Amino acid sequence: MKTKIYFIVLCIFVLSSVFPLHAMMESEMLQILNQDKISLTVEQSIDIGLTYSRSYFASLMDVQTADAKYKETRTKLFPTLKFEGSYTRLSKIPPFEVNFELPGTEPMHFVISDSILNYYNFQLKLSQPIFTGFALENAVKASRMERLAAKEMNAKDKSQLIFDIKNAYWSLVKAMEFKKLLDENVTLVESHLNDVQRFYNQGLAKNNDVLKVQVQLSSIKVNQLEAKHRVRMAMMALNSLLGLPLEKEIEPASKLSGIDNLERDVKQEVEKAMLKRPELKAMTYNLEASKAAIKIARSGKYPQLGLEANYYMSNPNTRIMPTEKKFQDTWDISLGLSFNIWNWKSTTYQVYQADSQYRKTKALESQMKDMVTLEVQQNYFDLLQAKEKIDMSETNVTQAQENYRITNERFKAGLTPNSELLDAEVFLLQAKVSRTEAFIDYELARARLSKSTGEE
Repeated sequence: MKTKIYFIVLCIFVLSSVFPLHAMMESEMLQILNQDKISLTVEQSIDIGLTYSRSYFASLMDVQTADAKYKETRTKLFPTLKFEGSYTRLSKIPPFEVNFELPGTEPMHFVISDSILNYYNFQLKLSQPIFTGFALENAVKASRMERLAAKEMNAKDKSQLIFDIKNAYWSLVKAMEFKKLLDENVTLVESHLNDVQRFYNQGLAKNNDVLKVQVQLSSIKVNQLEAKHRVRMAMMALNSLLGLPLEKEIEPASKLSGIDNLERDVKQEVEKAMLKRPELKAMTYNLEASKAAIKIARSGKYPQLGLEANYYMSNPNTRIMPTEKKFQDTWDISLGLSFNIWNWKSTTYQVYQADSQYRKTKALESQMKDMVTLEVQQNYFDLLQAKEKIDMSETNVTQAQENYRITNERFKAGLTPNSELLDAEVFLLQAKVSRTEAFIDYELARARLSKSTGEE
């Protein structure tokens, strides 16, 4: 428990230094951790999930990694300055001497260079690529496209997390509503049991009638226990997505919204998805990166030109004769040119590889567009179907309530057998459950359509 709270606090600190948090995040959310039971709307749940979710945190780190890689690649366009230093201990050798004599003179002895045993060298190296066959420029472009693709994939992860939170939230609402209906049904059947028991005591009902109601009540109570377990599991699933302790008790505060009127047809929804879906945007950037990779591979067919300048401070400096035991400075400037005359078509094969990767990415983009189109169409018609189910379920509840009212009155008047009232109670419960499921299924269908069209 403490470890999870520490992790959440760390996430707040890291994310607040990178992305501005919702005003609620900085003040109220830390207080939520200390509450045993919290009331959350679906919007608040989304805010919490985007702040505390470990999977989304990892996605944000992927964006930072891609951004750092892009900035690192850009540095290769600029000159670099490098310092090197070394010390070398040399073996002892005889000094460099010259002995000679002229006719009629005494022999002469000159020591040109003493034996130096310690060698010190300090070097500053300045390097600047001048022409790399457009490799560096295209490497920068590729990394920039990869950075943009990473941002779009982060947007995709955000959209997926928002949908998952909505799905978990409304699944919790659905489980709670189902349990609430069972609780109401238990009360209803218990009242029915009291009536039958009273009729039995008055000799107006059989013992078998009492047993039937008792069996139905026991069956409903078993379902009531299962519903309680489903509520607990749905709550744990939501807590997991939000990054909260699994045992945290959540009370959903959002109410099911009304039915929307779809002003656009399915074709317009598909067109919107093609413009907004982050996966498709990321694929576009990946295609541009693949094009740049082809140009990088082709750079091997061009000559490479570079400039290098060095400044030395050495003791002794071997360029200065005679060598002396003291630091002396020298410098040099070089212009280097290299060109692959023949490398057994290695560069050509690299171009083939990059071109094949581009064609593969292009095919994946086409496949992804087909999948997005199918997904949007399916979600659009699922939403229309969910809307129709709501209308039908409302009618069923109205009919079931009226059927129960009439049957209950006739039962109390002794005009209807016990079995018909039991059936009426079952029909009423089923109608209410179907209505709740229809409204929540509509909410989830709307969330799926929003996600598939690139909306949050």
